[in-house]
Amino acid sequence: MSLIIICAVFSIYLINPVSAEDTAAENMACCEKTTGGETCRYTTADKCDSSFDVGSFQKCEDTTFCKPGCCVSPEGTCSRQVSKGACENAGDLYQWDVDATCSMEKCQKGCCVLGGVECAFTTDRRCADMTSAFEGLEKDFRDAVGSEAECIDVCKQADDGCCARSDGTCQRTTRAACGLEDGVGGDGFYKDVFCSNDQLKCDPKCVPHGGGKHCVEGLEDVYWFDSCGNREEVVTDTIEWSENLPQKNGDCDYARGTICSEKLDAAHTTAYCKSVNCKKSDLETEKYSQNTYTTYPELGANDRARYNGESWCVYDSKPGPGMDTVGSRHWRHICVNGEEVVEPCRDFREEICTQLDIENIPPDASLYRESGCVPNTGKSCSTECNTAKESETEAEKTAATRADKKCCESPSRNCQWQWADEPKNTTGICMASIPPGIQFWEDAEGNVDEEAKAVCNAWSTEEKAYWQENAVRFVDAEGNRRWDCTSRCEMYTAEYLNANNLLCNTAGDCGAKYNYLGTWNNEAYYREWDKDAPSDTDTGAGMRDTDFPVKKNIEPSNLDDSYKWESLISNIEKGLYRGAFDYKEIRSQETWTGGDYSAWATAWAFTGMFLITYVGFAIAIAALAGSAATIGSFFTLGISTVAASELSGLAAVGSAAGGVSWVPILGWVVAGIMAIVMAVMLALIYSAASEERTVTTTCEPWIAPAGGSSCAECDADPIMHPCSEYRCRSLGKQCRFIPENEGTTKGTCYAEDRNDVNKPKIKPWYYEGTANNPLGVWVRESGIRVDKHTDYTTNPIPVTPDQIVDAGYEINEKLPSFSTIEFGIKTEDKASQCKYSTTFNPGMAFATAENWFGDSYYSKWHNMTIYGLLPNKTYEYYVICKGVNGYPKDDETTPPYKIMFSTGEGPDLEPPAITSAEPANNGYIKAGADATAALCVDEVSPYECRMSNADVDYSLMETSLICVRRAPESHTSGTGPCFNYGMCVANISEMQVGPNTFYVRCRDNPEFGPGTPNTMDESYAYTITESEPLEINNIVPPAGTVYYTRNVTLQVLTAKGAFGGRAICSYAETPAGSISGEFFDTNSTQHTQTFTEMARGAYNLQIDCFDEVENTATAVTNFTVEADTISPNVIALYKDASGLHLTLDEKASCQYKGDSFSYGSGTQASGESETAAFPISAEGIHIRCIDAYGNIMPEIIVRADIS
Repeated sequence: MSLIIICAVFSIYLINPVSAEDTAAENMACCEKTTGGETCRYTTADKCDSSFDVGSFQKCEDTTFCKPGCCVSPEGTCSRQVSKGACENAGDLYQWDVDATCSMEKCQKGCCVLGGVECAFTTDRRCADMTSAFEGLEKDFRDAVGSEAECIDVCKQADDGCCARSDGTCQRTTRAACGLEDGVGGDGFYKDVFCSNDQLKCDPKCVPHGGGKHCVEGLEDVYWFDSCGNREEVVTDTIEWSENLPQKNGDCDYARGTICSEKLDAAHTTAYCKSVNCKKSDLETEKYSQNTYTTYPELGANDRARYNGESWCVYDSKPGPGMDTVGSRHWRHICVNGEEVVEPCRDFREEICTQLDIENIPPDASLYRESGCVPNTGKSCSTECNTAKESETEAEKTAATRADKKCCESPSRNCQWQWADEPKNTTGICMASIPPGIQFWEDAEGNVDEEAKAVCNAWSTEEKAYWQENAVRFVDAEGNRRWDCTSRCEMYTAEYLNANNLLCNTAGDCGAKYNYLGTWNNEAYYREWDKDAPSDTDTGAGMRDTDFPVKKNIEPSNLDDSYKWESLISNIEKGLYRGAFDYKEIRSQETWTGGDYSAWATAWAFTGMFLITYVGFAIAIAALAGSAATIGSFFTLGISTVAASELSGLAAVGSAAGGVSWVPILGWVVAGIMAIVMAVMLALIYSAASEERTVTTTCEPWIAPAGGSSCAECDADPIMHPCSEYRCRSLGKQCRFIPENEGTTKGTCYAEDRNDVNKPKIKPWYYEGTANNPLGVWVRESGIRVDKHTDYTTNPIPVTPDQIVDAGYEINEKLPSFSTIEFGIKTEDKASQCKYSTTFNPGMAFATAENWFGDSYYSKWHNMTIYGLLPNKTYEYYVICKGVNGYPKDDETTPPYKIMFSTGEGPDLEPPAITSAEPANNGYIKAGADATAALCVDEVSPYECRMSNADVDYSLMETSLICVRRAPESHTSGTGPCFNYGMCVANISEMQVGPNTFYVRCRDNPEFGPGTPNTMDESYAYTITESEPLEINNIVPPAGTVYYTRNVTLQVLTAKGAFGGRAICSYAETPAGSISGEFFDTNSTQHTQTFTEMARGAYNLQIDCFDEVENTATAVTNFTVEADTISPNVIALYKDASGLHLTLDEKASCQYKGDSFSYGSGTQASGESETAAFPISAEGIHIRCIDAYGNIMPEIIVRADIS
């Protein structure tokens, strides 16, 4: 009603006369856009663009379309007090919000740090866009920074330059680490200025390029360094460089394949740009040249270097069923920034190396290889998947064979199944693809491991051959008949022995085979039989002389070509080798000699009937001619051996008779007689004795070849392919492993001589580079250790009644007092352990000697260092060495080897010298922590040290340090951070963030000489930098992220700390779950871990990071995996005139085909939709659908006759 009233009044009002001024006032409106292009302008209605909204009688702030709010651009920029219309008209991607102050979360600004050098105060969304413009750069958004000025200061603190301090020290560092304001001629921070700048007051002066060319950790280029050790500019002049690289200066380019290297050699005497690819292994030895493949020989003329990051498998011999040689191991080689490193797979082939070739990574690569060591699950193949051979009935055998095949082909096993009787496929065997190694050697009591024996013995065989007494053939004057092999005779052949040995080999280190150096031994596989085997002269039962080269052991010459040594070491770089051994080719010959005895006898019967007629006719002719001798000869020879000469004789007799008209009559008479004789002979044949004879093959753990001449070969390449007990034992029966030396470059494999009961022969060791000098001598001059060894001479030690010694030497010259010396012995005849005492004992034994001579390793060389010889003193050492043969026994009384020398007189005139510190000088400590510094002092006499913040005289330094003296005459290497020196500890508190410099001086209190203290004239300047706290400033995914995929990448960025954020990070599910570990890519500022095929659910992860000085940072994130793992299901299907229609329970993409197919090869029917249409086919169509998560619906077939 009110509305109607208003309209009425309005109508009346229009009728009344008005002035022009009043009319203008009453036609005011809010124009969303004016005809002049202005937005949200309150003006007269005639100025409004009629194509936009007009708010008559409304001010703009009262309209919905011009109400002020926040307009967010597609780039994330937020603009306050922008009308809704203006924001929406700016573009479809602009978003408007009613909050005119733009205080919502997505408009909150923070500091966007780009690569640590550019900073912008902007929104998180805008930061993401800015970061995406730089390939490989991760977003670094710091929302805690609240102003533009603070943001600018973030990058300002990362400014690089020279920090000049008032004490004259100059160091290149960051503004934050320097902690000083910008300098103006004096101390302070000088951005982008080298410390060698003439205007800086550095003391000592830093000479440009005076420090040479070097690499910088974390940077790729070659840099000049000044004489103070500060980095300067990239080297731009011509320098030594790697072959075939595009640049000849220090501007290396990691993206193009070069990086700075200081690995110097004959071709490179200074830092240079080295290829990150691996052309030839620096560690490769001649011995392994055939097995180390840093390049791709299989590419032929297109051979190239391995790319950085590539990894590949190296094998001692071809891997495969029965092929892996004894002692062999799989090795994973990796190219890392131009260096070839080796990751050994677990010994005994408990891990195997597998590799995959990937094309076009990098794009110019025809081949890119990745590899890994994976567990070898082939141990159970032969023991658990070959049960059919124990079956008693055919039905049991058939069922067991099916079960064996299923067991063998399980994805959890590294096995291979092979049928033995194709195409019938009723009998087969399961073999390990890569047989694991076994402990094949005897223990100290001479026993072989029972498990190893069981593994091999499973392939021993016991089978029956069938033999028949030859009823018509005699082999000696006493009338003994010959025996013939009639069935399964192949068990006596070399082929049979070879085939069964190969089966034995598939169990692991079993039977006759090679070790990894190519030495053959056949002792562990042999054949035995009852009575006699077929001899070389036997020709019965269709057997030829060459059929039976009967042997009890197999030789390399009997091997199939694929298993001979030349084949096992050829082309092994091409990857896992699958052998050519075909078991069925051998086993299918089981009946080649003619089958069972009844078949053999039947054949004889038919042959006999033919001979009766023919031979009977001949005998009649011979009888008429009176040739009794000829007739007798038939019975003497036996039917089976009618000689050609006898038959020709019969023909001659017939001819002499002058005709044959009467012969058929007499022949048939004689034939009747012979029929009777043959019947008797056949009766003899069928009544002849027969028997089974056992043939066994024995498969035992492999036996190493005799002797020990090859033992040392195990240590031929201790860095690339280190020795192990398994490898050592494979080289000879006498080879023994030294576990005490494992992991060192000392020899680990030696030849044991069980008849050797001799103790090691000890001789003097000569200092490196000298022919007969038994000493290395160092003295301290002006705080520096100087090599003072000269040609010292020796005399043999005399044997005296009070000291019965084995041998020894005495140094003729006096040694310098307070010096440090190195001396030693060698036992060239055998590796040994050596101990010593400093006093003689007539009952000395190895066990009673108090000290190890240098170390406890077995070696042929033993060295010892003595720190701080005292003046005017004689030193005596009584040494006993025990060889690897165990002699002399620990408690056996043994005359020692004696070493003796003396020192001269001399006062201690040298002041103490500080050699190093821990943490290292110019090092870092944890944020907020007090520093405990260990200063290493070279001084024999008692000493004391002081510290100060200023470089002043010793007497003016205010802080005394706690010092521990390294005792003179120390015979063993020291421990702790100062090793062979004394140590003073400085406890430093109230440090500031950044560099802190302290000054230390020491003085001694000589025990020898005039007693005047020797004081350091110059201070040792010790600088330690307190780091900033380590920070985790970005985590992907951020908390609350929902993933609709099962693959999630976790990324963390770290900053600050001791080394600009470089840290090692790990992750763990909270509360404790199955997800935990160290990030795959870490020890950097960016840490990445990829999870694949994650289960649906919520995940809470805690991230923990730490750097080298134990700064730590912790953060948490959470995310949810909502990935769909269920394939689409059909919920409706119908047809109409247009075709076939399918309805699914979710959106999917469908394809169809006329026959069975894999998704991707069919005809597309629909895009992402819950429905799809298909043509109708009389033959039916096959349909497959896939949802957005890659789940493929099982194939369905739809016939044309559906209703």
